[in-house]
Amino acid sequence: MKKQEYSMGLMFTKEMSQVLLIKKNHGPKSVIGRWNGIGGHLEDGETPQECQVREYEEETGVKTELSDWAQFTKLQGNDFIVHCFWGNKTYAVLHARTTTNEQVEIVNTNQHIFNIPLAPNLKWFIPFLMDRTTHNHLCIVLAKYLKDDTLDLYPTTTI
Repeated sequence: MKKQEYSMGLMFTKEMSQVLLIKKNHGPKSVIGRWNGIGGHLEDGETPQECQVREYEEETGVKTELSDWAQFTKLQGNDFIVHCFWGNKTYAVLHARTTTNEQVEIVNTNQHIFNIPLAPNLKWFIPFLMDRTTHNHLCIVLAKYLKDDTLDLYPTTTI
């Protein structure tokens, strides 16, 4: 059976002080009613990065470019793959609006972000991406030595 593929992206402001999240009302049980990154399922013939650009525009009304997104990890389960991206383009955060039946909101990335119901992975994705001193080095080390097929970490470039 072919695994269903998804993209999920976290778009931060340039200073990394805010991130755009969406309150999920459908999907896996672990994310319903929680704040998650913007994303959705890959369509036929679409790359994960193309999916991220399309989903971000559909769910926020803001057009981004392929170059605005860098993949930082890929999560895999028995029947799914989630390609995880990040970016830091202030315009893409501040001009976003709710365009579907799922609310989008700009959230401050200070310690209070953990007082809202986050999708489980965001509890480590957000601090990991915000820590610029260790992020790139850790990605390279883990990508080189991690032998677990369920989690791939990619070195990222500064956007």
